[in-house]
Amino acid sequence: MFASGFSKAAGVTVIKTLGKGGEGIAHLVHHPRFGKVVRKTYNITGKLFSKPIFEKKLEILKKVRSPYLPKFYGQEGTKPITYHEYVRFTKARGRPSKARQTAIEALNAEVKATTGTGIKDLAHDNFVRDRRGHFKAIDFLIDGPLKRTSRHGQLQRAMKSGGPSAVGKLLRSFDREAISHKSRREILRNAQLPRAQRDKLILKATKPE
Repeated sequence: MFASGFSKAAGVTVIKTLGKGGEGIAHLVHHPRFGKVVRKTYNITGKLFSKPIFEKKLEILKKVRSPYLPKFYGQEGTKPITYHEYVRFTKARGRPSKARQTAIEALNAEVKATTGTGIKDLAHDNFVRDRRGHFKAIDFLIDGPLKRTSRHGQLQRAMKSGGPSAVGKLLRSFDREAISHKSRREILRNAQLPRAQRDKLILKATKPE
C-alpha cells in the first residue's frame, strides 16, 4: 500500500482505501492533528504528475472558499500529499440535474475569480452529494492553458518535436521528479510492483543523463 511508509513517518493510521486514480490513491486516515480525512498521494511512476498543475490545485484548495469544495487541512511537507475533509456521499452521488449544473457553474466562477483558472472533469464520481444533500468536488482537473503541462500534453509535444528519443527522455524525467518526493526505502515499501521492477525503476529514474 502506498500509504504505509508515509503513515508511519507522519504518525497517521490508515483506516481504509477509498479509491485509486491517475493521481494516486486516496485513503481514509486518522491524523493526530487533522482527524479523520481523505489522504491523496501520487504514485512513483509520475503518472499524470505535473508540478505546476499540483501547485495550481494547491492554490485552489487553499484560496477558494466555496461550499462545493471539501475543507483543505494541509500538505505533508513538500511532498505531493494533501489532507482534506472526508466526504461521505450517497449512492446516487452527483448525477446530472439542474441543481448540480448550477453548483458546478458557481464553483467554477469562484475558482476563476480567485485564481484565474477553471476546473473540469466534474463527473458524478468527482462531484458528489454528501449525506446532507450538498454537492462537493472531491477531485477535479485543471482547465485552461496550464493543462498543457500535464504529462499527456508534454508527451504529445515531445513526440512532435523530437520523436521516440525525446519521449523516452521525458519519461525518465517524470520518474526522477516523482521519485524525488520519496526515499528509496519508501519506494520499496510502498510501490505496488514486484521488487525487481521497483529496483529497475529506481535505477532508471536516478541514472544521470
